[in-house]
Amino acid sequence: MADKIMTVEDYAQQYPSYNKAEFIPFTKEKEQEIFAKAKAHADKILNAKSISPSDIKGNCFYISANGDDFNDGRSEATPWKTIGRLHVAQNDGTVNEGDGVFFERGCRWNSVFHSRMSGDYALMMRSGVTYSAYGEGYKPMFTNCAYAGSPDDWSRTHYKNIWVYNYDVGNRYSDVGNIIFDDGKGFGIKVTPHDPCSPFLPNVKTVDCGMVTNGMGDVFHSGDTYCTSPAEALLHNLEFLHDPIDGKLYLYFDKGNPAEYFNEIILAKRGNVIRCSESKDILIDNIAVKYCGSHGITTGDADNVTIQNCILGWVGGSLQGTEPLDVTRYGNAVENWGICNGQYINNCIVYQCYDAGLTTQVAGWNPEYPVHMARAEYCDNVMAYTNSPLELWNSNPPNKADEPYVNCVKDSKFCGNYLFYSGYHFGHQRPCKNGSFGCLGGKAPGQVFVDTEMSNNVFMYTSSFAHYTRCIKVLDQKKGITTSNNTYVLGTSKYYIKGAENSIDNTGGPALYPYSSDTMGFFNSLGAEKDSTFYYYEGNLFDEEEQDVYLYINR
Repeated sequence: MADKIMTVEDYAQQYPSYNKAEFIPFTKEKEQEIFAKAKAHADKILNAKSISPSDIKGNCFYISANGDDFNDGRSEATPWKTIGRLHVAQNDGTVNEGDGVFFERGCRWNSVFHSRMSGDYALMMRSGVTYSAYGEGYKPMFTNCAYAGSPDDWSRTHYKNIWVYNYDVGNRYSDVGNIIFDDGKGFGIKVTPHDPCSPFLPNVKTVDCGMVTNGMGDVFHSGDTYCTSPAEALLHNLEFLHDPIDGKLYLYFDKGNPAEYFNEIILAKRGNVIRCSESKDILIDNIAVKYCGSHGITTGDADNVTIQNCILGWVGGSLQGTEPLDVTRYGNAVENWGICNGQYINNCIVYQCYDAGLTTQVAGWNPEYPVHMARAEYCDNVMAYTNSPLELWNSNPPNKADEPYVNCVKDSKFCGNYLFYSGYHFGHQRPCKNGSFGCLGGKAPGQVFVDTEMSNNVFMYTSSFAHYTRCIKVLDQKKGITTSNNTYVLGTSKYYIKGAENSIDNTGGPALYPYSSDTMGFFNSLGAEKDSTFYYYEGNLFDEEEQDVYLYINR
């Protein structure tokens, strides 16, 4: 059933006295002004100073790619070399609560530890410990990837224009989720059979990803083909397929050896780069997490976890489940699962995520086990090219939504963020193309938000709609997200919100509210978006939009 598109008559029926909002034409001068402010803030994050060792209450430990695991690790002059040595120290009690661990800037650590169900990972953090950087240069980087930038890494197959990576990329637990060419000059389009554990079966098709672009200017329909061989599945440049049975990676490229055309090729593999099995009183400062197929940083039941001055990019794309027919794909830059009692993510740069940027979430339907999420604060971040930079959801059974809060999100805020290009670039290859700035509670009527605000953000350019939620607070409702002082820049063909057909009492089926002076005036008259500013532009943001690359197809 198609989502209802709200009309002027629908607004008037719900709230006859609403007033139109001021709609301002967007200019290149205003765009340059906003980008300049965002760049200045991003530069501040890039050049942020690290936590000082003098601020650490306990002992300080140092790790460098140029170190030695036989060192004592207690000074910049005697650092450990590997993360494995750190894990030993964390497990044997050498590194304790109150201690600090400092990684040398300019160094890089790739995932070498393995969890069968969760994939590879690079670093396991412990409660009560601060993790930061020392030295000069780029923030210490953690990855989960393979490097395939040498011409010797690729061989022609007997299939036309199809190349095979010469090394074993592993089974489904190491699933390659994306391939990054020259840090974004191009990016892979993953082709997935509907039975990914058994590719090349007769009568099995690949997942239909709709219209896509590979970053090189090519536009094509990907997927929905039979897959008896790589040649049948891969038809366009930078489409790739991971065969988990033989551990082979196939890539379509009609311009010769891909490593002779590109300077750098990175295979992002399944796994959460940084994991926190215990997630209490952790501070993560000034590190970079990039090139992974699952999530960047994962916590469980976060209790006073702070992530600041970090960079997270090129995250997700790998298959999530391990069941034979599960084709859902990761991933989020930062994800907390379960109860949240303080998750503070501030002054970070997040970009190129297949799914969400920053999120805490759980699907809790048991009233005997309430799941409360409190103090999720995502502020002063710069985020671009994610499917939804802000995602926060909990669940209540619909018949429990109006009872004392069984599950709820409370005392949270999303303020001062710059959010650009939601649903564009890497994340657009999701089969469900629904890019938004905030998937806040989704569309379920059982979502509950209390004392939560979304203010002073810049929401600029989205492929589908600004917000995917039924939880914008209007009139004198006690529940809902308070919105104010935001700046919006959207095309007139986009939507402000996918929400409830009746916004006042949050009832009815799913509805789309077009981005217009009527829509914004309607919500403003109901008390939402107080003092917010609304800019609009006509036409398409990118040429490929004319070919429905980013078309919202979930109506």
